[in-house]
Amino acid sequence: MNPALRCSKVATIAIKVMSTIVLIVSKSIIVAHFPFLQIILTSSFFALPQWLPEGVREADRRASRRSIINRNDESIAVAIVIGAGTILGKGNEPVMTLSVVVLTRNEAENIGRCLKSVQWADEIVVVDAESTDGTPEIAERLGARVIVHPWEGAGAQYAFGIAQARSDWVLILDADEEVTAELADAIRKVIADPKNPFVGYKVRRVNYALGRWLRYGGWQEWVLRLFLRERVTSPPTLHPRFQVDGKVGVLPYPIRHYMAPDLWAWWERSFRLARIEADVEFLQGERFSGWAVVGGFWKFLRRFIFKGGFLDGWAGFYACLHRFLYIAVKQARLLELQRGTTSSVSEPQKLPFR
Repeated sequence: MNPALRCSKVATIAIKVMSTIVLIVSKSIIVAHFPFLQIILTSSFFALPQWLPEGVREADRRASRRSIINRNDESIAVAIVIGAGTILGKGNEPVMTLSVVVLTRNEAENIGRCLKSVQWADEIVVVDAESTDGTPEIAERLGARVIVHPWEGAGAQYAFGIAQARSDWVLILDADEEVTAELADAIRKVIADPKNPFVGYKVRRVNYALGRWLRYGGWQEWVLRLFLRERVTSPPTLHPRFQVDGKVGVLPYPIRHYMAPDLWAWWERSFRLARIEADVEFLQGERFSGWAVVGGFWKFLRRFIFKGGFLDGWAGFYACLHRFLYIAVKQARLLELQRGTTSSVSEPQKLPFR
């Protein structure tokens, strides 16, 4: 072959390869820094050259489409007029975003399952109360922004976490919970609706204990967990009590709550919290009440018999019994404090119970 012709062919191939590399790199830059321009990735201008195998070009087209779907995630519909080069947003409404806020302390066994269920969110904020079991490292590997903050009580800790969120909407999760796929779809739809009249939503929480999901005995709860960041407050209470300024809706899909790996771990954590609650209320003037103990036993009967807890078998029995024992432990601690056999600590709400 003529050396000049050979050099010409080599140069042509080199130019094709370099131009393809430049094209791929430019598309990567658009994906990383200009997500609102991702829609043009499917246009013919950014198509890979015809001389590449069809399989390579088809894989590139699919990757571009997946990028667009993942980034927009049904939150905005886009119409393209290729000839005019115009991109129109649905009603020109701003895209609403979602932050997930999770509180942790020594939750290495649970945090992975929790965060994997919300990878679709725009942001995950983990407020860690000085864990010693590697929880922050696991959370960071799963893409969370971890902020170490000493425990101040659930209410104050959530207020701090919500203040760190950068998105319009906030979803609250415990580390031992996970979001179901149905709930995730419902959340994406409501925060994308520009005519949504609600500023917050309650969701159904289902509880898992002793090897089964509890269906009776009052263990399927409705909890306020999703709200606009600017319309919610979290008072500095021992238990979270979110307050929203506006209408609250309902999402009928569940959050799954894995209460504890075994009965003792569940009850030990709960009874520690009961003692802390007694200390807090004692400083507020609360005293021991025998009637409260009787009322706790009545709650056991009401849950187990009248609310059908017995239909959950032994798991239902122990779950309903837990409610009575929690009240009994709390009252026993109040009695100890009242008789002076022990002393309360200052700011007991800041004691971690995990």
